[in-house]
Amino acid sequence: MKQKEDLLHKYFSGDANAEEKALVESWYLDLNKDKKELSQQELEEEFYLGFKNINKAIDRHKRLFYIRISAAAAIVFLVLGSLFLLNNRYGQQPSVSKQNQLANQENLKDKVVLTLSDGRKINVGNIQSGSAIEEEGAVLSKSSGTELSYSSSDAKNINAFNSIETPVGLSFRINLPDGSKVWINSMSKLKYPVRFHDDERTVELDGEAYFEIAKDNKADGSRKPFKVISRNQTIEVLGTHFNVRSYEDENLVKTTLLEGAVKVHFQALAKVLKPGEQAAYSKPDNSVAISEVNPEDVIAWKEGYFSFKDIDVVAFMNDLKRWYDIDVEYKGELKSKRISGTFSRSKNLSELLLSVEDLGDYKFKIVPGDASGNGRRVVVMSN
Repeated sequence: MKQKEDLLHKYFSGDANAEEKALVESWYLDLNKDKKELSQQELEEEFYLGFKNINKAIDRHKRLFYIRISAAAAIVFLVLGSLFLLNNRYGQQPSVSKQNQLANQENLKDKVVLTLSDGRKINVGNIQSGSAIEEEGAVLSKSSGTELSYSSSDAKNINAFNSIETPVGLSFRINLPDGSKVWINSMSKLKYPVRFHDDERTVELDGEAYFEIAKDNKADGSRKPFKVISRNQTIEVLGTHFNVRSYEDENLVKTTLLEGAVKVHFQALAKVLKPGEQAAYSKPDNSVAISEVNPEDVIAWKEGYFSFKDIDVVAFMNDLKRWYDIDVEYKGELKSKRISGTFSRSKNLSELLLSVEDLGDYKFKIVPGDASGNGRRVVVMSN
């Protein structure tokens, strides 16, 4: 069973050699005489339920019937695998392999929206890589599929603002007119001028972003501060690397410093952070807590990972909602067990939930949506 499972995983991830590919495809020909068309969500549900049933069967009977159950499990796995193979090799529907999961994210690029100073909205996916757009004297270019850059040497209008907004399931990078770099997480919006003011640089953030701020000087040679306005806080920096998480549906606004120094203003309060510290501003009670954190965990999203450390299941599911475009239903009384772990954001939803189920505290059910995936939801229950 383990060998067959490993072989199918190698096939779907693209790591199988020619002989292994031929073996898997021969299984497909034997086990799937008739084509079966399923949507991607239906495939995920079949895959997810199949693994759950296999694991339950082995747990119940592993002592007396281990050989029989293993053989049955292998057959079930092969049938499920062949459904994925059918869709992947014969073009019916996209598979949920890692390769096609990444391809699906590529298709989301046209939903990254750039809003220009005159109110026009442009789908970034429609901008050709290497092409340029002139905006109020600044030059905006798309250097890759997920990166925009500004050059503002000729920009005159300091009151002209652009914004970039990311959809569910996609992060994006923008290089600002001063050379600062910003990585924007999913379901986030950054507003910025096409030319910064001579005395300061200010942007506005709704959601989450990681900043690497370029040093810039005023005419008198002093440093030009960079400010990030995010809900009830203002972050003031000179040249530094930091992460801001400020989603509307979360009670905490978190600022984490990686390099340099920042001063975080929360209305009448002000705190100076050192590298490795995080300021968590509570919106309900207008208080601030400073703690030491591992910055690499905080910016794992920038590198393509979820990193959870001792969070509750609601916070866990909120992160998944922003990446997988799902609704969430909580059923029954939930345990207060916390969740920790690091997971690739290129995993399909069913794989990730199975990994969390293995921790033993929660179980999940994926309910497919319509043919377009709309309305897909996850039911969360205590185990």
